[in-house]
Amino acid sequence: MESQAAPASPTVVFSRYGGQYFLSQIWEGSNEFGQRVAKSPAEIELAESRRQMPELIALSSSGH
Repeated sequence: MESQAAPASPTVVFSRYGGQYFLSQIWEGSNEFGQRVAKSPAEIELAESRRQMPELIALSSSGH
């Protein structure tokens, strides 16, 4: 996966459906490439039952 606005520091992105979170993306922070994590069967089922886009939550590390 490639992004024009890749995070500058290591970042993980979670998809949130209500109160449930699923790991979605992993960014190293050293380049513009990241990895998308395949959706689990539980996430697919939850996404289909809610019929809405998840909220994306990004957590990054400043390296300190």
